[in-house]
Amino acid sequence: MGIRNAMTSKTAEKKQLVQDVLKNRQGEPGRD
Repeated sequence: MGIRNAMTSKTAEKKQLVQDVLKNRQGEPGRD
């Protein structure tokens, strides 16, 4: 279960990073 939670967190982190990068590319203000 610990490994599963870790993987879920990593996936969520990656998704957030991708969203931030896309926002920055579009010129929208991103989180600091």
